[in-house]
Amino acid sequence: MGANIRGLQDLKMDNWQDILFTLMPELRTMCGFQQNNPYHVFDVWQHMAEALKAAGDERYWKNGMLHRR
Repeated sequence: MGANIRGLQDLKMDNWQDILFTLMPELRTMCGFQQNNPYHVFDVWQHMAEALKAAGDERYWKNGMLHRR
């Protein structure tokens, strides 16, 4: 299973929105939610996508990003 997950890393999160939002409906609120400050150029969804991409194979960081409240 790990190899399959690594193989999907190059795909953009936007391609998986419907699937992700079905599995985790609370993620839907991230789309279009602006951070409204000069230090953030992305909405929350795009910010999360960039953060997950930057985390690479580090599951610890990815898990923490998705479960931060």
